[in-house]
Amino acid sequence: MFARLTALVGSGNSLPLEVTGEPSLIWGSWTHTSGKWKADGSAVSVFRVASSNPSDPKLAAARNGTKRLRTLRHPNVLIFKETLELEEKGEQVIYLITEPIVPLAEFLESTTLTGTDRQEYLTMGFHALVAAVSFLNIDCSLIHGNICSGAIAVTPTLDWKLCGMDLLTEHAQVGPASPLAAAAWLVASQYKPGEVGRGEWEAVRAAPPWAVDAWGLGCLMQELYSGHALERLEDLRRTDVIPPSLVQWYQKLLSSTPARRLSPARLVESGVLRTSLVQLMAFLENLALKDSQEKDAFFKRLPSLLPSVPTPVAQRKLLPLLAGALEYGGAPHAALGTLLTIGETLPPEEQAARVVPIIAKLFAASDRNIRRGLLENIGAYGASLPEALVEEQIFSHVATGFTDGNPYLRELTLKSMVILGPKLSQKTLNQVLLKHLAKLQVDEEPSIRANTTVLLGTLATHLSEATCRKVLLNAFTRALRDGFPPARAAGLRAIIATAKFHSPEDAATRILPAIGALCIDPVRASALDCLEHFSAVLKAHQQDLTARAEASTATGGGPTASSSGAGSATAGGGLMTSLGWAASSLGLARAGAASPVPTAAGGSGQPLGADEGWDEDDADGLAEHGGWRKSFRREFSNGGIGIVEMLFRSNILALVGGGPLPRYPPNKVMLWDDHQGRCIGELSFRSRVRRVALRRDLLAVALEHKVLVYAFSDLRLTASVETAANAAGLLALSTGPDAALLACPGLHSGQVRLEAYATRRTRFVQAHSGALGALCLTPSGKHLATASERGTLLRVWSTADGTRLQELRRGTDAARIHSLAFSGGRGALAATPPEWLAVTSDRGTAHVFSLRRGQGVGPAGDRADGGGGAQQQQQPEGRANPTSKLAFVSSYLPLAAGYFSSERSFAQFHLPDGAPTVVGFGQEPGTLLLLSSSGLFYNLAFDPLVGGACEQVSCVQFMEEAPRQGGGY
Repeated sequence: MFARLTALVGSGNSLPLEVTGEPSLIWGSWTHTSGKWKADGSAVSVFRVASSNPSDPKLAAARNGTKRLRTLRHPNVLIFKETLELEEKGEQVIYLITEPIVPLAEFLESTTLTGTDRQEYLTMGFHALVAAVSFLNIDCSLIHGNICSGAIAVTPTLDWKLCGMDLLTEHAQVGPASPLAAAAWLVASQYKPGEVGRGEWEAVRAAPPWAVDAWGLGCLMQELYSGHALERLEDLRRTDVIPPSLVQWYQKLLSSTPARRLSPARLVESGVLRTSLVQLMAFLENLALKDSQEKDAFFKRLPSLLPSVPTPVAQRKLLPLLAGALEYGGAPHAALGTLLTIGETLPPEEQAARVVPIIAKLFAASDRNIRRGLLENIGAYGASLPEALVEEQIFSHVATGFTDGNPYLRELTLKSMVILGPKLSQKTLNQVLLKHLAKLQVDEEPSIRANTTVLLGTLATHLSEATCRKVLLNAFTRALRDGFPPARAAGLRAIIATAKFHSPEDAATRILPAIGALCIDPVRASALDCLEHFSAVLKAHQQDLTARAEASTATGGGPTASSSGAGSATAGGGLMTSLGWAASSLGLARAGAASPVPTAAGGSGQPLGADEGWDEDDADGLAEHGGWRKSFRREFSNGGIGIVEMLFRSNILALVGGGPLPRYPPNKVMLWDDHQGRCIGELSFRSRVRRVALRRDLLAVALEHKVLVYAFSDLRLTASVETAANAAGLLALSTGPDAALLACPGLHSGQVRLEAYATRRTRFVQAHSGALGALCLTPSGKHLATASERGTLLRVWSTADGTRLQELRRGTDAARIHSLAFSGGRGALAATPPEWLAVTSDRGTAHVFSLRRGQGVGPAGDRADGGGGAQQQQQPEGRANPTSKLAFVSSYLPLAAGYFSSERSFAQFHLPDGAPTVVGFGQEPGTLLLLSSSGLFYNLAFDPLVGGACEQVSCVQFMEEAPRQGGGY
């Protein structure tokens, strides 16, 4: 024990104790100060006595006191921690470390207790001290010899503890050499009974063991109820300050005859000190000994008793007792209400420090009644719960109530989310809470279904905008079909409350049709309010479009309200059939530098967005000329273009603003007629446009969580498709003369959704186990190519039946796919099946794969329906994609078969600078074209029979390289 405290010698950072208060004299020669252990930060009290004379009697008395305190264990005796004796700066010093306390006199001087509350508290404390003295005198046959206010300490829970054991002596060993006699000089004469003051030790030994300390208890009563320390022996004659009920007991304690002095045990047993407060605390302190009936009766009465408990006592003593009883199962759940009532009286910072940790532990309790009580009273404490605590410790326990078999608990859990929901992270809200709410919306209890809709409307402001658009309207329109009228009314009110998340398109195509029938329903009042609200929204939207059109007409360069037509499309060869990404994905935002962007399949001009307009560069004849010819440039003096999509080789383009100073907002698609030199139509969205695709009859726009399809002739919305998160804007639209086919991500990871608009059929292809990295369609729409997010695997599919036709391996290292492109399919040959598939990635390579394999791909293998068919043509000798040299292992290791049997690339090219690149095929066989974000155009050739490394025919610098800002593309 001493060894652990030897570091207290001297001073410095090596001390295991840190003194946090100023020392003050507590009793005798002892000084007291507060401190804490450096190891764990726990609070302690530090007592110190010192003398330059090693034989000083006060050191002997201090040694006796620390030795005795070490061996005593009683609820009302100060708890001993550590002690040591050492030499410090020429003095002999004794340290005593105990539980944290403040001296009684200091506490009574600072407390706010007054009047009856003070008297109640003093009586409770005096009762505890009498019990401690009775323990010493009768159970241990010891004499304390120093009972006074200076020998009493108060703990943080307001308990009184007996200390100052320097004179403690065994009754049978009292004599001139005993500590009681040797250290009697430490006790002031007014506190000494006559026999002690006269040194009659035989009389002390002949008297009962409690005789000396009974006198001290009388002195203590005088000090407590008079409010000041005992200064003269004559002050003990004052009985006017003693409560009338205690006067006779006070006089018996101070009897001049030692044998007639009142025993502390008799004083306790008399019941005169057992006030209602003392009884209440005694019951809680001995709760483990009570049976269930006693507990139930007590806790039913406790709320009515609480007003009589002094507020500091309730906060600092009753609150911890209730918390311990609830946590360890000693108290019924009815005690929770009292605990929370006390917690409400605390300042917010104390409530967070003292009540919130208790609540967190109680939520983890297995007793469902405890959880029920917590949820019923959550309004009393919920606001003080820290977000981190709710997220990490509380919500997981509360969430079990969503699936509880008791409907009342399910509803309480649901209602608690009004307070707890805003404290949850977006991940927990989206991945956990919303899933529970989706189930509760179809709960068997009508009130739960209705309240779930109310909660969703309340939580809307705490959800991300993307989540709101994806979830809310689906949930609210489901509520409109509920058979319970309050649930339908809740759905209508929630739609109005969350109106800012619903676009005019949603209002026109989903909300108004859904509420029409409700206008003659029992909830018709709410339905008509909703109808009126969104009718006004649509009217305002129409007025806004009209005002913009008029403003545009006045300036001669703005958009009009609707499209004037798509113009005529001409067939012809194109530079790149499937350039499937936007300029922003390559980071080509630079003043005066062009940005390669998607172009419609079948066009021979490649439009490039720039910070001050756009270029159209002609690729016709590039294989022959080996150069790049700029055919047209359109400059805008007041902004840049981020996405350009051309309708074949017509004068119609779709523009989206981009660059540092965008010409148009990035959430708008502007249709530009370059013959007229102005916008002829516009589409506005609530979020950024990620991709645009065009064909003669359709215009498709990819947003982050939705793809919208419009009729090109009048910009009428014809379809809205929900997708998984699609920040990359994955979207493909067949451009051949056959019926339109659209490909986009589905709602599940790795899923592709195929929409055939002529047949109104939807097909889902689970292309990859992970998220999609890229996709493209042949112009005919009969074949689909997909890449995984890891970029290692490419797969080719039949869109007619979803059959996987071929699996190709780009490499083993993960990569971001920049571009996918099928060969062939230009102009009149749009229905011709592809022979090759090319891919570029951020690994700085381009790969070409042969598709002429007997699996339904290739000239003889392609059927009208895109399926495999009986007619299949094997590749000519030497035309096959290579496979791994370890392909034979597949038959021995079935689990590894997919890796070893996958086909590798037929031809490859490594870009010197590794910049992001778009790939396409030239008109001549074996021609590969690359357009790099570094401003380079590559014309490559590969051998269609042998494959291998591509030969660089030419490389043209058509623009200066754009600087990479923000650390990368």
